[in-house]
Amino acid sequence: MEKLVDALTSFPTSTTLSDLELTKQCNTLLANHLYKVSTHNLASNIGGTSLLDLLNPGTNSLPYVFVLYVLYGGISQRHYK
Repeated sequence: MEKLVDALTSFPTSTTLSDLELTKQCNTLLANHLYKVSTHNLASNIGGTSLLDLLNPGTNSLPYVFVLYVLYGGISQRHYK
């Protein structure tokens, strides 16, 4: 989970990325991290802190929305794994 948190909090790597580079980073984040973690693990606390509390929605907008949607919006494990 530490690698996942690191990947989520460092995404995107810059605020001045081109659309193409942002798309590449987004696809990499999904394929290498988010698609590999179970819904149960996303919902679990990390060091007593919720994953949503570790993400800053102003800075980590896309990871925050993805985790929020998985936890409360209904992507089941079979849809994104």
